[in-house]
Formats: sequence, C-alpha cells, structure tokens
Amino acid sequence: MKNSSDSLLLELELRSGDLVNKIDEAGNRLATRILTSGDKASDALDVTVNSLVAKVVSQTETAHDTLSLQMSAFDELVKNQGGELSEKFRATAVHSAP
Repeated sequence: MKNSSDSLLLELELRSGDLVNKIDEAGNRLATRILTSGDKASDALDVTVNSLVAKVVSQTETAHDTLSLQMSAFDELVKNQGGELSEKFRATAVHSAP
C-alpha cells in the first residue's frame, strides 16, 4: 500500500509539473500573440493618425491659399473701385446732410 501511494504521489507530481510547464508555455504563447497584436494595432493606428494629419495639413493649406486669393481679389477690387465707392459715399453724405 505504501508503494502504491508513493507511486501515486510521484505520478501526481510528474503530471502536475508537466501541467505547470504546459500552462507556462500557453501563457508565453498568449503573451507573444498579445504583443504581436498590440504592435499590429499600434502600426495601424500610426498609419491612420498620419493619414489624418496629412489630410488636415492639406486642407489647411488649401483653405489658406483660398483665403489668400480672396483677400488679394478684395484688395484689387478696393484699389480699382475704391475711389468710385468713396465718391458715391461722399455724394450720398452731401445730399442727405441737413
């Protein structure tokens, strides 16, 4: 009976050691997979963020260029027709003065 229980204990020890090793291996594989997935997600996020930044920069430059063109056009309009507008305002002010 003593031999049988010793043998059983030894068998349980061996199996538990084997089970611990298998759990460690599975944990390491899982950790590796999580790290790899995290790296892939990080790379995808970097690409998305970089694309978004490039789009914002491009749209900002376009808006700046458009605004600059409109301001130049307004400047030209004021230079070319500013005298006429000034005369019209003066004429209106003279006619409506008491």
